[in-house]
Amino acid sequence: MAGITAVESAPGVAFTDTGASSFQSNAVTNFFLPILADARNNSTVLWNHIKDGVFTLDTSGRYIIWPVQYGRNTGHNSLHPGGSIPLPASEQYRTYTSETRTAMARIKVDGETLRRAKTNGGAFVTAVMREADSMVDNITVDMARQIHNDGSGRMGEVRTTGIAGDTVIQVKFNSAIEGAASLMSGATALVGKPTMYFEVGDRVAFLSATGTLRALTSGGQNAFYVTAVTPTTISIDVTQGTTTAMDLTVFATKPTASDWIVRASNEVITDYNSSAYRAEIMGVGGMLSDANVADGLGVSTAGQQTGAQNQTSSATGFQGIDGAVATALTFNVGIVNDNGGSGLRALTEALMQQTVSDAEEINNANIDLCVMPYGTYNSFVKLVLPDRRFNNTTDLKGGHKTIDFNGLPVIKDRFCYPGRVMFLATDIMRRFTVQPLQPLAYQGVPTWERLRDIDAYWTGWVGSENIGTLVRNKTGALLTELNA
Repeated sequence: MAGITAVESAPGVAFTDTGASSFQSNAVTNFFLPILADARNNSTVLWNHIKDGVFTLDTSGRYIIWPVQYGRNTGHNSLHPGGSIPLPASEQYRTYTSETRTAMARIKVDGETLRRAKTNGGAFVTAVMREADSMVDNITVDMARQIHNDGSGRMGEVRTTGIAGDTVIQVKFNSAIEGAASLMSGATALVGKPTMYFEVGDRVAFLSATGTLRALTSGGQNAFYVTAVTPTTISIDVTQGTTTAMDLTVFATKPTASDWIVRASNEVITDYNSSAYRAEIMGVGGMLSDANVADGLGVSTAGQQTGAQNQTSSATGFQGIDGAVATALTFNVGIVNDNGGSGLRALTEALMQQTVSDAEEINNANIDLCVMPYGTYNSFVKLVLPDRRFNNTTDLKGGHKTIDFNGLPVIKDRFCYPGRVMFLATDIMRRFTVQPLQPLAYQGVPTWERLRDIDAYWTGWVGSENIGTLVRNKTGALLTELNA
């Protein structure tokens, strides 16, 4: 018995032994799966529909210009014998203008990583392949956010500052989006939603609506990193640099309510040129609106074949035409079914049908797609659920694969502003492209550049495109101010 006891207590070779000379620590290897799991949400539903399903026009030059015919020649009439021939009039025309928007991205890898992190045992994937593929994903996801916005570049606006020791900023929706005021009026179902477009790590800057950068008193860094996104308090934490907490007292003029929050290219920027301020593509948030937009494209009044810029003025338009204040230009005013700013209301099929009918009646919109945020989509499912019939009592199935409204496919998109249903006529939309996304190189310029006197290398991508609509009130219609 003594011998057995001695064997039982002897260490031997044990998998639990993690000592410096153990077999487990030195001779047992891990089994590495030849995959890299991606925990990020890369869903880009509506952007994929627009990118792949909308007619693309290859363009060039400064502005993109096309005429629009509206109104009618009234030089016709029915008359009695001996009556006068009708006086001639003329058709009416206006000129739409647009421009492509340039997006850039860059990655950097040092020489040691390039040489050592190879896939023969030194890494799961090569650093270049992973960084490059991920950056393309990142750009695509950001375009998926932009396609729901209005070209202004706003990820959100400042609601209040001075929380938690003057370092936390409460945010609100882009106030130019239809129904934004009602969404922020205290509906408990929507609390936290204004933070939906922010992620930890975003580099942002604060600007006034007319482009004044909120800069530090002492100069230097005036772009900040988002370090926390807290939906329950509708706030973001930002830092000065990657570690230094932002102190709002160091601003010459600190961010105030309704200031814009936009992406910034660098930590040190001196004006709006290195930010997304009025520099993003036009999205359905601007098209499906009955108001002008602040996308940086000014109203052209100088005649044919012209365009205009408008970065710092509060005057706005849509695709070069000011239609929201000119009732004669109803074609340039989007079709909106709202609640008159009287608060949020429940989704009903009657409201959806009314919105579709409005678009068809007002200008014969050829609606082919219905887009909702997840909350509204779930509310719609609840509406149609009572219509289901369960004929087999022994096999009860739930859920659904597809859903439609009046034959229109219904899709849900996580970037869709809450409390809305968008009915889109994608046949009237266009994708203007000067250059699709591609490596940032031209003719003899190499794709990779080495930093001067440093063993590190960078490469980048560039794309130049925009989204437009040939006629604004043919683009569909918007049902908004819904409580989900």
